[in-house]
Amino acid sequence: MDVAFRQAIARARRQGSLYFASLLSEDHILPAFGNARWFWQGWIYTPAITIWVFLGQCLSPDHSCREAVAQLMAWLVAVGRRPCSADTGAYCTARDRLPEEVCIQLARDTHRSGNKRVIKDCHVGIGLNK
Repeated sequence: MDVAFRQAIARARRQGSLYFASLLSEDHILPAFGNARWFWQGWIYTPAITIWVFLGQCLSPDHSCREAVAQLMAWLVAVGRRPCSADTGAYCTARDRLPEEVCIQLARDTHRSGNKRVIKDCHVGIGLNK
């Protein structure tokens, strides 16, 4: 693996919490889910939160659901909300129900929209641009 890429991943990992919440807004994520977003109504794991937690889990050194939920709990407290349960069951269910085609569409929409801030911030955040 490329040294620069490894360093970029290490920098993103050090960000902690829900790093992607500051890069991909809920308003950007929800349209990709279309009518399917009703499924998550009333859940702590909304489509946006599930995507944010999942992206953070992918970059986590241990990739565990336990660590992903702990990061969410810390983020919720930091933004003045009550922490969710430390039980990973609800997160794992929400993550498993993320439609793959929606995740692909979200990535395409982010790129196609020319949302320079999201793309630039993602690159800067993980050290691809300085």
